[in-house]
Amino acid sequence: MRQLEKEWEDALAAQQRLGEDYDRFTRSSSHILTPAERQTITALAGDIEGLWHAHSTTTADRKEIIRAVVDKVVVTVLGTSEQVKVTIVWAGGTNTAGEVIRPVQPQLADRIRELAGQGIGAAGIADRLETEGFRPAKGGKRISAATVRDLMRRLACPAGRVHRRRPAPPGEEPGPDEWWLKHLAAELDMTTSTRYAWINRGWITTRRESRWPHRLIAHADQRELAELRERRTRPPGWYSRRIWTETAETAGQQTP
Repeated sequence: MRQLEKEWEDALAAQQRLGEDYDRFTRSSSHILTPAERQTITALAGDIEGLWHAHSTTTADRKEIIRAVVDKVVVTVLGTSEQVKVTIVWAGGTNTAGEVIRPVQPQLADRIRELAGQGIGAAGIADRLETEGFRPAKGGKRISAATVRDLMRRLACPAGRVHRRRPAPPGEEPGPDEWWLKHLAAELDMTTSTRYAWINRGWITTRRESRWPHRLIAHADQRELAELRERRTRPPGWYSRRIWTETAETAGQQTP
């Protein structure tokens, strides 16, 4: 009789151990989805946007969604501009590419608005920003006047002192790809003698206001700006030496 009771107690203890082992196994093992759960997940996968914007979706949930659907993101800054090329590589290999503009840091944007509101042009703002310690996002000593001008357009800032104090005659304001000559000279870091020499050579095309003070307005699109910047990199006397060299070569070819 005692032997039978002992065997019964051993059996109950073994059953309890098996139950505890099963509980531990189920807690540590992956959950096996029911058909209803599979159907719910399939429906959610077909409406990622709705799942993303749902009130019940937390920030942690959104991070998990990104990890599940995005393999990697490739970001390439286009030169030294504010434009950025972004390529999203989705899980499964599909790519989506596009271009975005990097946001302007609020402190810099506020300062540009403040200085532009004082009637200071892009070149003057660039000088002030350098003095105050603002630097380009990708490094370098100063934010260029061209970058400031682009930011002023994006921030809808006033165009500068020339326009505020003495507007052009109606219909004669600088249009697309046009500059007050003073602003173009500041953009290219040109002296007065250089700018008028380039106008005389036909490298800069200008028109003049119809009334006093008869300021010059220059045309320079992105291609022309690139050409003018290249000319600024050439050493003094480069064109004179080129003219003499070509003249000497022509004379040599004509000599019998």
